[in-house]
Amino acid sequence: MNPQDFKNQPKKHLIGQIENLTKIKLDNPLIKELIKVSYDVKLEYIYDIDAIEVDGVIECELTAFDANDGHEFLYSAEIEWNDEYSFDQKANDQTNLILHNNFDLQAYVIEQINLNIPVNLSEKHAIIYKVGSNWEFLSENDHMKNEEISEDLDPRWEKLNNFKSDK
Repeated sequence: MNPQDFKNQPKKHLIGQIENLTKIKLDNPLIKELIKVSYDVKLEYIYDIDAIEVDGVIECELTAFDANDGHEFLYSAEIEWNDEYSFDQKANDQTNLILHNNFDLQAYVIEQINLNIPVNLSEKHAIIYKVGSNWEFLSENDHMKNEEISEDLDPRWEKLNNFKSDK
């Protein structure tokens, strides 16, 4: 869609699916393939700043490899999409620039998926820590237990207080 399309029809409500998902490659190496991508977005052209405001939801299903143990699993996400895109190169730094005067909805939907899929994608949402020279994998429960333990007072402080009071 080019700027003239938006000037002719400033408000659009688009609902659809992206086809030919096998040709699309996502940036995250843990993602094996996209299964389904659908969107429900409202586009509104803002004349004053020559920009498009996008508000909607992207739903995607994909097959991924677990960052912890490498097994395949099905991942689905519902991504809230609220952003601004501008045809004007002099737009503010908070607005995304539309290149070649062409708003390619499919490309921007895929971009949003790339931006919102976790880098360390895991089926169990485990937290990965690097400890020393080895990696340590912690489930969320283990992480919470470690946090609780670390919040306990170190017994050496009590010994220090006793040492000070002895003098």
